[in-house]
Order: sequence, then C-alpha cells, then structure tokens
Amino acid sequence: MQRHFAIWFIVRSCIIGFFLITSNLLAEDVVFTGKLVRKYYEHLIPQAVERGIFGWFLELNSSSKLCLQKKIAELNEDDRQYLAGLGFDLSILQLFLSGLDDKQLCRRLEDKQVEVLGKWPSSPHVFRPIPSYQLHLTEMQQIPEDVELSGILHFKVFPGPPNYSCIESGDYPETCWVLKLDERSKELLVESTNIECDSKDDEITIRVGKPFEEQLKQFENASAIFQGYIQHAEMAHDHTPLLLHSCKITLNASNDDIKNPSIDNMHSKGELSHN
Repeated sequence: MQRHFAIWFIVRSCIIGFFLITSNLLAEDVVFTGKLVRKYYEHLIPQAVERGIFGWFLELNSSSKLCLQKKIAELNEDDRQYLAGLGFDLSILQLFLSGLDDKQLCRRLEDKQVEVLGKWPSSPHVFRPIPSYQLHLTEMQQIPEDVELSGILHFKVFPGPPNYSCIESGDYPETCWVLKLDERSKELLVESTNIECDSKDDEITIRVGKPFEEQLKQFENASAIFQGYIQHAEMAHDHTPLLLHSCKITLNASNDDIKNPSIDNMHSKGELSHN
C-alpha cells in the first residue's frame, strides 16, 4: 500500500513538474504594476489567518488591468468561456513564487507599489484558491513614490574630475541645477529618507530629461515646487547627497518680486519628463 502510494506520488509530481516546465518554456515575458498584498484563503479555510495560509497578489492599476484584459482576449474561446464561468477577479493577479528568495522579496515589498516582470503561461492554470490569473514571478521592484519639494532653483558650478576639489587647481567644472530647500521640504526629507538636512546639506540636485533641461532656465532664481522621486547620490558627479528626478514643476504664487520676464510670462505649470 505504502509502495503504491509512493509510486503514485512520484508520478504525480513528475506530471505537475512537466506541466510547469512546459508552461514556462512556452510562456512569454509580461510586465504588470500595482500594489503587492497578501490575501488569506478564508473562504476555503475558515482559520486561514490564524494558520497563515495566504497567497501573494498584485492589485492591478488601471493600465495593468487593460493589459490583463488584452491577454485574456488572446486565449482560445474554450479557455475564455471556462475561466469566465469560474468568476475570476480581473482586478488582481496571483504571483507564482519559485523559492525562498521570492517569498522574502514579497515580505519586504508588501503593501508597496511594485513593477512585476513574469512569465505568462501559454495556457492558464485551472486551480485557484482565489479565482484569479497567475503569473510566474521573474523580477519585482518597488516603484519610487513621488514627493513634493519646494525652494529656490539655482544653477551651480562644482569642481569635477580629476580631484573634485577646486576648479582653479585644474578640476573640470561640472554644472547642475540645485534646489535650495525651504524648511517644509527639509522636514519632509527627514521623514522620507532619514537624512538630516543642515545648513550645509539643504540642497538637492534636480534631474530632468535632456529635452527639458533648457526649460529649467525659465525657473532660475524662482520659488518653485518640484514633484518627482528621490534617489541617493551614487557617483562622484553627484554633488548633493540626494537627487530629485522631477516630472512636474509649479511656480509658487509668491513670485511677484522675480524680475525675470520669461517667468512672468509663463503658464503656472511646466511639465517635465522623467529621465
């Protein structure tokens, strides 16, 4: 009896393994974005929360919902009708994890906005503890959250290579746009990055895409609000501890004292793209 059970278990494992390998070989790479959450299987197991029985799911944003609908439309008619009868939730996507590293990654990014790269199976799996489509996780990273910082924008020159110490001594001059932060923004940075801003480090470098660098001249010496995501300095060419990749700039209302006609004649908002 035990021998027959062991043989059956091995055969069953081989069949499932073959199915998963074949699905992955025929699968295509696809990207979805949304909020990473855990969902407990309470409707199947009443004590799911107490027992810690759950799966990892992506609550899809609007563009990824459209992407999922497109993938569904590519299924054959039989698959579409069968899955429609199961009442799949098209606002979520279950992540199929392949090991401990994936589980640790999910725990670290729980409740965060993430971008997921995964393998979309050539044919959908049938069994779902929670009726939803499943994606074989390949990579996942957090989407940086936007912050809003304000201050005065300046164009500055810093010493560059070879020594990054003194232009007069032969270092190459490197230029960049720097935002002199106001008190509100200093406090916000302390909360979001745990970096203390004192009188020497109350500036942040502004980064925009190449096509929009010229537009920054129109904001020079003006009080403005910059919206974007923060990145820590990584290279010697970064001359402030933090960088702000800006996607949107708004002039503060209190710019009457600025005597730059190019600012006075501008619309109140200027759209700038990420790098």
